[in-house]
Amino acid sequence: MKRLGYAHFVAQGGDWGSPISNEMGKLAAPELLGIHINLPGTPPEIFEMIAAGDPPPPDLSADERRAFDQIKLAFTKRRAYALEMGTRPQTLYGLADSPVALASWLVDHGDGYAQPAASITSAVLGRTVNGHSAGDLTRDDVLDDITRPTGSKTIKQLAIKSFADQRATAQLPCRAKTRDRAAANVQAESRRLRRSPSPRPR
Repeated sequence: MKRLGYAHFVAQGGDWGSPISNEMGKLAAPELLGIHINLPGTPPEIFEMIAAGDPPPPDLSADERRAFDQIKLAFTKRRAYALEMGTRPQTLYGLADSPVALASWLVDHGDGYAQPAASITSAVLGRTVNGHSAGDLTRDDVLDDITRPTGSKTIKQLAIKSFADQRATAQLPCRAKTRDRAAANVQAESRRLRRSPSPRPR
């Protein structure tokens, strides 16, 4: 971030950005003002209940019950994209070659008109969607977010990494060559981006 011209910054992460932001918080660089994550961990016993289709514990408070319901919704209705990345990553390679396909994938791969996709949809449409305004998010911001993985072709590597991680979690065999190739490609792309000219800070 210093190389990009920022003296201070914050980190926000969901999906893979969540553990990365957590690690940044643990490192506690003096320039890092704070972190925000929108993919917190789920206690194993709660995850097991949801996976088994069990009802929530009866002693939950109203806030805890709402959190349980949101986690259940996320794991039962909004994980198809992760399952596809984890089982058939090759089917997503076309996203690297089609900005339109990648845009539709990124804008609506989990939430539809619920948060957080509603804010993105609101920015694209230029109006409030489902009660969620775009806030400070602009069409250019959305375009920036779509352009980054399109230009760097990192969607392929993310799909391969998800495949390797999902097989490791399920203790299924995964060729080390596949996992190592994905890691090497991500590292090479990271080095290439570091050598490229820095954008001006906003």
